[in-house]
Amino acid sequence: MSLKRTNNILLTAIIVVNGFTMLSPAWPMVRFWWVRHFTHQQQALAVYTQPSAPTSSGTRRIVNPVPSDNRLIIPEIALNDHLYEGTDAYTTLRKGVWHWNQGSDPSKGGNTILLGHRWGYYPDPTGVFYHLDLLKKGDKIAVYWQGKRYLYQVAFTEVVKPTDTHLVQPTSKPTLTLYTCTSLLTGINRLFVVSNLIEGPSS
Repeated sequence: MSLKRTNNILLTAIIVVNGFTMLSPAWPMVRFWWVRHFTHQQQALAVYTQPSAPTSSGTRRIVNPVPSDNRLIIPEIALNDHLYEGTDAYTTLRKGVWHWNQGSDPSKGGNTILLGHRWGYYPDPTGVFYHLDLLKKGDKIAVYWQGKRYLYQVAFTEVVKPTDTHLVQPTSKPTLTLYTCTSLLTGINRLFVVSNLIEGPSS
């Protein structure tokens, strides 16, 4: 009787663990559906990507509130995350969005490159770029850098092999490149979202 009970407990544990393993990748999709339909999170973030209007003095209205840290905000996928600096990819990517030290930064123009995991290795099991594949041409992205806002618009998305590095090369115009692994569970390819600057702090 004791052996049968032990076997039942082990079988139940195996079913629960396997079920969790199989369903856990779908949990972020359910949560994001809830965010889109039953919260105002996306609308609250949208203020950060509204074009600023010129004032009577010829300057442009500052979009408030301005984050105190370097930050990436993408209302379309309800993303609002700190930008982490570091030279070690493994350590930095575990924190969230990594501002790649081999790229540029918004204040210098050129190609600013931000990397993030799609699944796991993040304080939340959802990778910070889990929903990056939902972005499309025309979507707005705000980067706050050193207290100033840089507003970008998605130009295109592209999936390439890991050995294809043409999208992380320097660019002549201000560009924002978001970079993650795809597909979600295999990570055998790389997903790029490339955006062009449409408004800088002095534009």
